[in-house]
Amino acid sequence: MRLVDDVRQSFHDKVIRLTIIGRGGPLQELEGAIKTRCNGAVETHCFENWYSPGWYWLTVHDEKATKDQAIRIVMREWGLEGSELVVFGDGDNDIRMLQMADRAIVVSNATDEVKRHATEVIGSNNEDSVAKFIREDWTGAA
Repeated sequence: MRLVDDVRQSFHDKVIRLTIIGRGGPLQELEGAIKTRCNGAVETHCFENWYSPGWYWLTVHDEKATKDQAIRIVMREWGLEGSELVVFGDGDNDIRMLQMADRAIVVSNATDEVKRHATEVIGSNNEDSVAKFIREDWTGAA
């Protein structure tokens, strides 16, 4: 990861994911332009970072470089296709991953759209809810 003053400096790099942080309006316009120009070859997500209100993140990556695709590859490579898949999410970029899971666990401060894809909503990420869930689920300890 590196900071660049001008994104054009990176045009010849092998980029897996590009994240641009800024104010909402310009990033939403840029997202629209990228979608139009790339015609489905990339996946984009533009969202307000709920940990830093007022700042938006625009992520751009190849349509195959997604969380759900990575999980499919790991499961196939390690012979885990029939295994139970439990995932945790909080943002719109997690939706496809949540949709493929047997158990889609979402923190309570996730967006409403993300919560619609959950099989279970747990406490906030500010309360260590994921760690507590894993401990309770695996050991039965509260």
